[in-house]
Amino acid sequence: MRHKKVEKTFHYSELQAYFHQIHEGESSQRELACCETETMESEDMTEARRTQNRVKVNGKEFKSVAAAFVALGIALTKHQAFRKKLKAEKKAEFEGHEFELI
Repeated sequence: MRHKKVEKTFHYSELQAYFHQIHEGESSQRELACCETETMESEDMTEARRTQNRVKVNGKEFKSVAAAFVALGIALTKHQAFRKKLKAEKKAEFEGHEFELI
């Protein structure tokens, strides 16, 4: 009967620590500053994406412009362009319906 050769497996944190020791001091201050600003920008972008504006259409509230379009039977292919316009103006009309951001 033959036995399989057992190789040591590493946990991700062990590998990370190992490569950190090898490459310690190679990253410049410029690279570190760049990474920090990218992180800040991505956090701001993430927060902006999480915000979901409720919308009022002809006195009835919906959780989003897309939900309003579906409920009103309007094609969803047009909602993104209209949503941009609505965000800029806060109030807009589309196919006879009055939309207002809440």
